[in-house]
Amino acid sequence: MASCDNRKMNEIDVELDKRALRALKLMNELIASKLELEKSVKAGSLDLAKARYIMGNRNVSALQLPTPGEGADVTPLVTVHRAQTFQDSNSDTSMEATISLQLERVTISTPSPDDSKQRSSQQQALKKRNPESRESDEQKPLLDAAEDDDDNDAEEKSGSSPPSLQDPIKWFGVLVPQNLRQGQARFKRALELVVHTANIQLELHATVAQFRKLLDTKRSMQSDLIKLADTEQPLVA
Repeated sequence: MASCDNRKMNEIDVELDKRALRALKLMNELIASKLELEKSVKAGSLDLAKARYIMGNRNVSALQLPTPGEGADVTPLVTVHRAQTFQDSNSDTSMEATISLQLERVTISTPSPDDSKQRSSQQQALKKRNPESRESDEQKPLLDAAEDDDDNDAEEKSGSSPPSLQDPIKWFGVLVPQNLRQGQARFKRALELVVHTANIQLELHATVAQFRKLLDTKRSMQSDLIKLADTEQPLVA
């Protein structure tokens, strides 16, 4: 019994050392990530200030941002998802849940010349329809036309035709200075660093929680061993 308890105590000590070293490493990574994030935000803000000096304050401001009244829906190019994974803990049956954040980007694909030619040919083919079919279309009742419009609206709402993606830097014009592009790249990097820093902090909190749980288990086992030793101690007359 005593040998089994000592073996468990040794295993807990090893796991405590691993958790402590992992926590120290995560603290170092967290500090480095925060410093890099601060540098990226400062550099991006400086590039944005230079772009405003070159183009003017009114040309690089919130006035260029799209508003809901303009009728154009803004599609986010970056989304953050929350993921939860389960890992085996030290015990045989319990599972530990680990929460992390995942950054997903949407790539903006520019249409190729072949695609534009194909679209123009399709439009010309639609225009050059037979006159008989055109007359038959004109003789359709208005009710059918209204039903077709309703079907088209339903398809657009269901998301069958996704909105076209646009680079946000084009909101400020076509020929933008290089500082504005550099600022956009630095702020993109800052967004990646924010997610990376949050993942490090989440893992650090989970590691500290595991360390405290193992420490409580060790203390309870030590108290049980002390009680067992007191009960087995012979009474002196």
